[in-house]
Amino acid sequence: MTKPIQSTLNSFVKRLSENPDAALVFITEGRRIQPDYHVTEVKLASVRAMDCGRKVAQWNEVLVQLIDGPQEQSQSAEFMSSKKFTSIAMASQNALSGEDDAALYFEFAAENLGMRKWSITGIAEKNGETLVQLTAVTAACKPAQRFAKSPKPQKAKCC
Repeated sequence: MTKPIQSTLNSFVKRLSENPDAALVFITEGRRIQPDYHVTEVKLASVRAMDCGRKVAQWNEVLVQLIDGPQEQSQSAEFMSSKKFTSIAMASQNALSGEDDAALYFEFAAENLGMRKWSITGIAEKNGETLVQLTAVTAACKPAQRFAKSPKPQKAKCC
C-alpha cells in the first residue's frame, strides 16, 4: 500500500500554483476520474472521536468532494485546470475558517456509486497535466499504530 502524503489544502494549492494552466487529473485505483468532473463541495469537518483504546482525540479535516464526469464523453470534454481548482479552494478558504492546518482528503466514487474517502499518495507533472494519485483511506486500530511508533514498546491497549 502506498503511504499517503500529509497534505493540507494550502500545501496542495501551493503545489498546483507551480503549473496553473496544467490540466488537473485525479487518479484512483489506476483509473483517471473522467474529464468534466467537478468539485461539488469543500467541507471543513471538526472530528472528535474515541478510539478502541479509549483515547479521545480531536482534529479538523478538509474534504473536497468530486463528482465524476459523464461516462459518455463529448469531444469537448476536458479536465479542470489547476488554476480553476485553486480559485475554488481560495473561495472556500475565505468562507471557512480553520482550514489552514487541517488534513486534506477527497471524497469520490467512480460513476458516483459508493463514495469513498481518499488521500493523496503522489503528485507528478507530465505532458501538461498535473497527475494526482489518490488512495482510499482504510480503517486502522489507533492503539496498534501508537504501539508501533513507540520508542519503548509496550503492549497495545485495545478494546
